[in-house]
Amino acid sequence: METSKEEIIKATQNQETQLPEGTNVVAISLDGANMMLREAGTLKRRPQTRPGHDLFESGSSCYKNAGVATESFYKPITREGEPILQRRRTIVVAHAPEERMKSLKSELELEVRHCMSIAPVNLKKVVIMDGARGLWTYVEGCELFHVWIQIVDFHHCCEHLSKLAEQMFGKSSTKGKKWYSKYRLVSTNGTRWDQEDVAFRKTIFKNNE
Repeated sequence: METSKEEIIKATQNQETQLPEGTNVVAISLDGANMMLREAGTLKRRPQTRPGHDLFESGSSCYKNAGVATESFYKPITREGEPILQRRRTIVVAHAPEERMKSLKSELELEVRHCMSIAPVNLKKVVIMDGARGLWTYVEGCELFHVWIQIVDFHHCCEHLSKLAEQMFGKSSTKGKKWYSKYRLVSTNGTRWDQEDVAFRKTIFKNNE
């Protein structure tokens, strides 16, 4: 009789009775990656960034979104006088393309529930991802993550901040570059946005509706 993937996961978990020594933070992340499959469908994907890719919109191949999730454990240490988090272990869960990543999410939840069953009471729990709305809809609607700290990946924020600067000041604008640098720093240290910039941003988008 064949053993299911879920049974293999549970058997492995049963051998783990504690988190890596010193763990006080667990962080999970989900993302998707476009894979070309040898089956009929649409070649719709992210805008082409490299030469040489197939330019046809449909045919005998297609792109579909595979899913990957990570669960990482961190221990606080001091390095050169500065407190940092040292990654102790990462569990990776991946799955072939599937609508809404149902199997991936199910396997991730199995891992997270096991983690919570052996975690110390003071464990800090974090979800960190890019801005994909579908994934955040899942996280925000999943009871398992309701009390977790939720963070949008810094570099993804900067990507959108750059696009906003271009929308407001034009492409390759010196003023736009200064504005981007200012608010990239704001995003790092948590300083509040200037109210005049918030008002200006609202005016820009209202005029472009």
